[in-house]
Amino acid sequence: MRVSSGELLAQLKQSFEAFGASQGEYESAASSVLGLERWGFNGLGLIEGALSRLETDPRRPPHVVFESTDLLIDCFGGSALFGLVPSVERLYVNAWRNNGAQATVKNCREPEFILPLLVKVCERGCNAAVQWWIDGEPQLVHRVRIEGGGGVRVSSQVWEGADVVACDMHVYMSRDTQDLDAVESNAIGPGFKLVQQRGHAEHLACFQRSTVSAIEINPLLWQRLEDIGRKMLVPATVQSRLGAGADAPPQKR
Repeated sequence: MRVSSGELLAQLKQSFEAFGASQGEYESAASSVLGLERWGFNGLGLIEGALSRLETDPRRPPHVVFESTDLLIDCFGGSALFGLVPSVERLYVNAWRNNGAQATVKNCREPEFILPLLVKVCERGCNAAVQWWIDGEPQLVHRVRIEGGGGVRVSSQVWEGADVVACDMHVYMSRDTQDLDAVESNAIGPGFKLVQQRGHAEHLACFQRSTVSAIEINPLLWQRLEDIGRKMLVPATVQSRLGAGADAPPQKR
C-alpha cells in the first residue's frame, strides 16, 4: 500500500508516543524513520524488524563521556532511534568550534537511524562521515558521507574485509570536507574491497521521488503501527465525553 509522507509521519509519531517517549523524542524518532526511508536507506524495513523489541524493551538513556572535543557514547544495547539528539548536537558544536570532532558509539542497535540527525545538523554547513557494522555481518563496513553547505549531499559505500572487524559506530564531523577525505582514507585498510557504492545522485533521486509520490509500506507494518497508536486513544465513554471540549464558562456571582 502507499501513504503520503504526512500520513506516515503522523502515524509514526502516534505509535512512538505510545511507547512512552517524550514529545521531543517521539517527534525526532518519527522524522528519523521517514528521513531514512526518503534518502533510500530502508527506514521502514528497519523499523519493521525492530518494532516488537522497541515496544517492550525499557529505553535507557545513552551514557556520554566527554573527552576533549570527542564523545564516547554507550547506548546499552538500545536503538539509535532514541536518545542521540543531544549527543549529535554536542558533536556539531565541538566540530564547529574546533574544526573537527568525533564520536564513538558503542552497543547501538539500528545505527542507521543516526543518519537523519546528521543530515539535519549538516544542513547548517557542517560535514560528516559515519561508519558502522551490523550484527550478523561482521565483515561488512557501512559508510556514509554527508556534505553540507549549499544543499546536503549524501553518498554511501559498503566495504568487505577479510577478517572480523570492530562493532562500534564512528562519527566524524568537520567544517572542511578535506578532513573527511583524510579520515576516510585512514579508516579503510588494504584488506578491504568495495562491494556497493551509491553516489549522491542516486540518494537524491530517492529523496525527490518521495516528495512527489506516495511512500510504499508493507500493509502489515501499517496495521501494526495503527494498533500501537490506538493505545493513545481514549475510549469513547460517557465519562470521557464529559471531560472533552472547552472548559465551562465561569459562573456569575
